[in-house]
Amino acid sequence: MILRAVRLRPEQFFFRTGRSNLWTWSGRSAQPGFPANVVSRTTLSPSESLLLRSLKPGDKWLVHREFQTTCVRNFAFPPLIAAVIRLVGKPVAVLVGRYVRNKWAELPKEQRAGLFQAHRHKLAIATVGLALFGFVYYEMHIEETPFTKRRRFIVFTQKQFAEVAEQQRKMLFESMKDKLLPAKHPAYAQVNRVAQRLIRANNDIPIIHDQKWSVTLIGDKEKNAFVLPTGHIFVFLGMLEMVANDDQLGVVLGHEMAHTILGHGAEQVSVSHFVDYFVIIVMSALWAILPSDVISGFSTYVMNKIVDVMLHLPYSRLLETEADEVGLRLSAKACFDVRESVSFWQRMNIVSHFEGDVAAQVPEFLSTHPTHETRAQKLEESVPKALELRKECNCPPLPLRNPQLDVAALKAKLSKADAVDDPWKPFIVVIK
Repeated sequence: MILRAVRLRPEQFFFRTGRSNLWTWSGRSAQPGFPANVVSRTTLSPSESLLLRSLKPGDKWLVHREFQTTCVRNFAFPPLIAAVIRLVGKPVAVLVGRYVRNKWAELPKEQRAGLFQAHRHKLAIATVGLALFGFVYYEMHIEETPFTKRRRFIVFTQKQFAEVAEQQRKMLFESMKDKLLPAKHPAYAQVNRVAQRLIRANNDIPIIHDQKWSVTLIGDKEKNAFVLPTGHIFVFLGMLEMVANDDQLGVVLGHEMAHTILGHGAEQVSVSHFVDYFVIIVMSALWAILPSDVISGFSTYVMNKIVDVMLHLPYSRLLETEADEVGLRLSAKACFDVRESVSFWQRMNIVSHFEGDVAAQVPEFLSTHPTHETRAQKLEESVPKALELRKECNCPPLPLRNPQLDVAALKAKLSKADAVDDPWKPFIVVIK
């Protein structure tokens, strides 16, 4: 068990009888009944040990209990090897399956039946053994996410994924070098202001405290922003034009930062690789059993689509929803108006339909993200708890003006303009 100690400001301290999350330092132990070595340097990181040494008798501290659920990953592949297996695995599965099918077709019918009968027990044992190995391997790499405590599969260590993320950062800079805006661009002021506010308000979270954060603006009209696991924040000018104020930008950056502190990048890559290994095995079986290349190829295509629709896409939407929930908490602690989270996604929905955005018209079950309407609805359900958290952080009162009035005004304004009914209309010239 790791004990994380975070000093409270005097006006934020409160005590709940029967709850052990608020402790008073006695100078010897954190709480009567707990030995002094419970909060020793051996259970804390160097920065937390330094923090602990500054305790004085009578100081009040908030202590979060966190349990180590991550197992030692003795069987984790290096990312490069895992990527190579994923890249060449499917073509190899096709070749192996075709080879087995052709060899099987060359055998006489009598020999086929005898061969199957002679080895059916070995095949059954191999199948059960493979399934058991997959189950054990999966369970050995289960851990809980911070905040939400959701069980998840992680196969890459933080160090391994940090190396991958750094390579990704370099590739992004190279691919977008013509669109990067210099550090002196005036748009950096708003992003820096909002990002600093989020980081300072959530500095009690070790991942945020220990991370090195930076910002880069991209001169593109795309309405997008993302944060790499390296702590590098990328914001498109199109997103800055989309948000109505700092509160909405705080919600957007809070969401993207939540992806980083929750480790969604490593999680998604881990799950994709794990699923692909089993897909490769099934592909080999399909190409070995089915009678022709055409049927095998079509079956493989259908199988991949089913895996996408039934697993990868829902999983991606789950991570987005989780990042919305945690990002809203980060924004609330930074004293942003969390009601603007609902307004932002309603604005996105209105503008996307007005501009004829093709991506916004894709059904949710075929998308990596929930629809704008779904996100607005779920955030609206989470806003009351976020407002309570905001109040506990002694944030200033919210303005009386309801953000929904601005959304209604935008909708009325755009309804008077000519909406793009056909998303391909800008690319069509009518011949007269």
